[in-house]
Amino acid sequence: MRKKFSWKAFVSIGLFYSFFVIFLTGLALYIAPPGRIAHWQEWKFLGFTKENWEAIHVIFSFSFVILSVLHLFFLNWRVFWFYIKKKAVSGVNKKREFYISSVIVAVFFIGTYFSVPPFGSIMNLSENIKESWEETSSQPPVPHAEQLNLPELAELVDGFSLNQIIRIFDDNDIKYDSIQQTMEVIAEINETSAAGLYAILKMPTVTSKGQGRGSGSGSGSGGGSGIGRKTIESIAFETSQNIDSLMILLKENEIDATKDQIIRDIAEINEISAMDIYDLILAE
Repeated sequence: MRKKFSWKAFVSIGLFYSFFVIFLTGLALYIAPPGRIAHWQEWKFLGFTKENWEAIHVIFSFSFVILSVLHLFFLNWRVFWFYIKKKAVSGVNKKREFYISSVIVAVFFIGTYFSVPPFGSIMNLSENIKESWEETSSQPPVPHAEQLNLPELAELVDGFSLNQIIRIFDDNDIKYDSIQQTMEVIAEINETSAAGLYAILKMPTVTSKGQGRGSGSGSGSGGGSGIGRKTIESIAFETSQNIDSLMILLKENEIDATKDQIIRDIAEINEISAMDIYDLILAE
């Protein structure tokens, strides 16, 4: 015979799971680096990012509250209300326990609010752990640099022009679909972190293909994995330029091309580098 579903067992097991997850996520957030470092370094703990831990912590906190309400007011409401009525009639006969519990809660609250030991020391330890991440991790050039797209990065970070960034990324096979994509998105496409991309930008002059960083030349067609795959039409859209004007510009510079041709193919046909074509378009 099939046993009847036990809501009490269901809620009790759910409370245990919620408590365990809240404890684990609280520990992870206690030692997590500040947001700017976590985002920049793509920090993970047990395979989860800081945002993952925060989301799990919040959701399971709600779960714990909901299950607690079910446990107290629905599954055990008769016992609960009987207890309340009995105490209301007979008075509280556990005065010592009541006062001690109330005092302990008050001490915890006040001690935490005013950051007095040992409560303040616990939070100070968390801050020290978070600061240690900043000391051992590479710092973003500007706050929340992972949210900058390539033109914004070139504008806010000294020592880099947009052309240089594009050339370095192409030389190092960094994939991206648009210069309007943020460092965070480009890092995700390339399975690295924003800090990893910035480290490539800060590398010595010679790139992984052995080319001079500012030489303006590419390997063969110089297509790379970013600019070389774009069409004239897509570049016109990204740079908010008129496609017909760009076609006239290319023709005036004796470059044969069509709107839907990718830069790599145009570079090969005209025996020039893809970056030279892109530089010409940006200079317009």
